Amino acid sequence: MDILYKPAILLLGHRGMAGHMIYNYLNKKHYKVTAADELIEDKFNILKNLDKFEEKLKFVQADYIINCTGLLVKKCEESPIDAIKINSLFPHQLVKIANSIGAHVIHLSSDCYMDNNVYGRSKRAGEINYQNHLTIRTSIIGPELKRDGVGLFEWFMRQEKEINGYSDVLWDGITTLELSKFLEWYIEKEDKLFGIKNLRSPNSISKYDILNLIKKIYKKDIKINKFDNINENKTEKNDFLDYHIHEYERMIREMFEFSVVLKK
Repeated sequence: MDILYKPAILLLGHRGMAGHMIYNYLNKKHYKVTAADELIEDKFNILKNLDKFEEKLKFVQADYIINCTGLLVKKCEESPIDAIKINSLFPHQLVKIANSIGAHVIHLSSDCYMDNNVYGRSKRAGEINYQNHLTIRTSIIGPELKRDGVGLFEWFMRQEKEINGYSDVLWDGITTLELSKFLEWYIEKEDKLFGIKNLRSPNSISKYDILNLIKKIYKKDIKINKFDNINENKTEKNDFLDYHIHEYERMIREMFEFSVVLKK
């Protein structure tokens, strides 16, 4: 695709774990990416001022709206009403706005959509299943901007000396960089899938093994003990069979190399 004709993208949640990587990657690929914060300061203000947000969005002329906003488990338990507003209602309101300007919504869901807690129920209710729009069910790992981030990667990088790694918990998610590459592929693809779709690695890996990969590639001095009394399988089928997801060592290495490039 010619740089002059790259689609315009509005990104919501560009400071989150997925959002900041997507923002940096697509900018590096010469897409015109506008962070929603540049229109209205935060997600709560967007919810309070949907009409104003829609008016400002018309000036952006976005072809794609990528929604990475959402409340995580702890915040959902603390404020179920906000969970419903942000995780459940807002994605559907976003589709209505997108339809009025001819844009496609790409909404990030979770692999915890079947969990019977506030988070799982709110994420499930927020999944958009409409023509011309996409919900991606996936699980991700990657660096965060917040030092107290709750994801596996940031948790691991904060640990010292010795930890346990579960060898019987299988996972088939992807890195946030791989998700960003997928989005580039999807945006440029002519024959698109719409509705609710799974994006998963064709291979699964244990939490113990992926922590050891991060330890090796990021050169972290820590001991990881093999721990195996949980026996949990969080794998699902992948719907994007024509997109090639690399093996885990390559995904982690590419994520490390991209972070080095960003620091230059």
